[in-house]
Amino acid sequence: MHHARHSFAALAATLTGRPETGRHGSRYTEDGEFELTGVVTDAAGKGPRGRVRVEAHGEIWTAEIGEGGGPGREMLAEGAEVTLTGRRSANAEEMAMQAATVEVNGRRYVLDPGLA
Repeated sequence: MHHARHSFAALAATLTGRPETGRHGSRYTEDGEFELTGVVTDAAGKGPRGRVRVEAHGEIWTAEIGEGGGPGREMLAEGAEVTLTGRRSANAEEMAMQAATVEVNGRRYVLDPGLA
């Protein structure tokens, strides 16, 4: 059943020209590691998928972050400098990424061991 759902999502992505948005972050590129350093402008979300907005090089980026093993919300407060690594959005025009690690206050947190 899972395979059928994945196949349908891949077919829909092909027909519409839009990337899949499956549970494994398939809307993100599979090749290479992306790194982003900037200043937190906003952090939100609860549960397994939080989001943090980061200003870097005059652009606002949105990073999807997991909750497990990551820094607390107080460490991702507005004004905190962070370095995120992970996968960039497959849509080159979208300023978004799925973070595998975050470094804040000199400490590195692994958010997604499968990507780190």
